Amino acid sequence: MCLKIPGIAFYGIYKFIFYCVLPYGIIATLPTQALIGALSVKALFFGAAIVCIFTFFALSFWSYGVHRYESASS
Repeated sequence: MCLKIPGIAFYGIYKFIFYCVLPYGIIATLPTQALIGALSVKALFFGAAIVCIFTFFALSFWSYGVHRYESASS
């Protein structure tokens, strides 16, 4: 649903969900806004911050999984 509807159409709780909880809004909206010239500096920094936060969580989870990994075969 989110990738079919531009992120600027979301308001309130939906904007929070699609921008901060599930970053589909960032993926779909920021490049579109940059291409049409509607991207503000504030939105660019917000998007970069969200990307950094999700990257940190992904790398932390990956590192935890690698350290806890035990061979799948005997």
